[in-house]
Amino acid sequence: MADSPLSPDFPTFQDLQDQEFPECSAGNSFVNQLDETLSFKTVNSINSILKNDSSIWLTNQENSLRKEYRTLTKINEMFEKVNDNMDQAALNLQQFSNTVEQTDQLLDIWINILSQSIHTQQLFSDPSWQGSSAKEKQHKNPVNNEKID
Repeated sequence: MADSPLSPDFPTFQDLQDQEFPECSAGNSFVNQLDETLSFKTVNSINSILKNDSSIWLTNQENSLRKEYRTLTKINEMFEKVNDNMDQAALNLQQFSNTVEQTDQLLDIWINILSQSIHTQQLFSDPSWQGSSAKEKQHKNPVNNEKID
């Protein structure tokens, strides 16, 4: 059997022509031309199929890689946004902490003012309180200390 582009066991038209039509010389040239044409077309079609299949495979692989790249890019953008939001949240928490600290200081001042106002109100409400001038006299005259209090 002659070399066949399809398979070593697959007969070519030449093999068939030699076996079945040895007496037909006009048929031989036709069969030879047909054999060469079909063999060439068969080889070309097989090569074309292989090229197309490999290009389809490459195209599919490229498309899947491009799709994966786009997906990874979107995920990366999402993580960048999350990271930016985390940074902003840290700044917001720092600002909140500063505000709480200032509020605490203001509350301490307010508590001191309120405490002083309650003390002052109690002094004004006390009928026995004679004011700061009486206390000054008390310090000057230690003998009369018992009467003033």
